[in-house]
Amino acid sequence: MTRKIPNLAQRNGVFETRVQIPKDVQSAYGKTRDGGTHGTRDFNTALERHGPMVAAIRRRIETIRAGEKTDLGTSPKRAPKQPSLWSPDDAFAAIQNWAKSVIDKSYLEHFHGEAPVIAPLGDDAVALSDRALALSERRFGDIARFDEALVEALTGQGIDIALRHPAIPNLRGWFAEAWLSIENHSAKFRQGNFSQWSLAVTSGNAASEIASASKAMAAATHRTATLWPPSTTIRISSSAGRPVASSRNTQSSSAI
Repeated sequence: MTRKIPNLAQRNGVFETRVQIPKDVQSAYGKTRDGGTHGTRDFNTALERHGPMVAAIRRRIETIRAGEKTDLGTSPKRAPKQPSLWSPDDAFAAIQNWAKSVIDKSYLEHFHGEAPVIAPLGDDAVALSDRALALSERRFGDIARFDEALVEALTGQGIDIALRHPAIPNLRGWFAEAWLSIENHSAKFRQGNFSQWSLAVTSGNAASEIASASKAMAAATHRTATLWPPSTTIRISSSAGRPVASSRNTQSSSAI
């Protein structure tokens, strides 16, 4: 029997870290709880990964409370704290990298049999299909905690953004397509199809790789994604437009 460790819990047998963020820093932190899965059912392995994750979260909390960003090398005594500015391309790349990390995790969990089992036509399967349809139709308001998930994904990739940031409406389309790509890949993994994904993709070309995987499931005008059960298909609207830097290949500029 494993001993109880603060902030370490199991979900469906897989260990994960959950740290409640203090109320006084939640706004600056961008979320009320942080952590993540360790991708293992082994207690000792999870414990090794748990400590560094908790330490990193606590360092970020203390940094926020100190009123400075350590990576900027500034001090409140020398210069006022300035909000970090990021470009649309920065946000787009962060969303793509987030999607790759989530797909990688789903890929490994399904391959090793550690992913939650979703019964065909069960409540969870229906909920997944409903969410995918809402994502494809851009009905963001029909998806629980959509904006919260967007903020958590971006802050996890180093983008300084809060729930009420004025750029949120401009990012919803990109995030919806990224999330839909995750659902598409996970659906294939549930069916035992691992041939259309690879962990070898680097963060630098994650956008083009994920976009190519999505295009493989596309029709000429509307893309169709097979969800659960396999016979159920939904229509996915065409990709949202985004600014394309002159140095970026146009094929890799399409959203997920």
